[in-house]
Amino acid sequence: MGEYDNTSTGKEFLGSPGHFYTTVLATPQVNTDSSAYYFTTGQKDINKIYAENLRLSIYPNPINNNQELTVHYYVAAQTQISLELYDNSGKLIDQKTLATAGRNIGEQKFNTAPLTNGIYFIRLKTDSENTTQRFIINR
Repeated sequence: MGEYDNTSTGKEFLGSPGHFYTTVLATPQVNTDSSAYYFTTGQKDINKIYAENLRLSIYPNPINNNQELTVHYYVAAQTQISLELYDNSGKLIDQKTLATAGRNIGEQKFNTAPLTNGIYFIRLKTDSENTTQRFIINR
């Protein structure tokens, strides 16, 4: 087993990866209860974590003026990449098609000036996967 470090620098279990049970006890014990939690610890190569998923982040959200929408994306494999902008009815408004040579982290911008207030969606699409995020225009 490991030991629990409850110092001012953080709370950390030190020891080998494995399965642990822990009890969290609040002090002072006024209007609180103790709870038992089960969790598994371990190590995983950050490259394996990234390889498992597409990543998509957008900002600003909501858009309050005629700002550009900035889209950051991560794709793990060599594939065709498409960024698609849809309105709330599912109509394709804009599309950017990109190619990648292996693992790729990128950024694209979309002009939002001609768009009206409402809910929109950005879809990151590859040959085998896709992910979508919603954003709002509220001027």
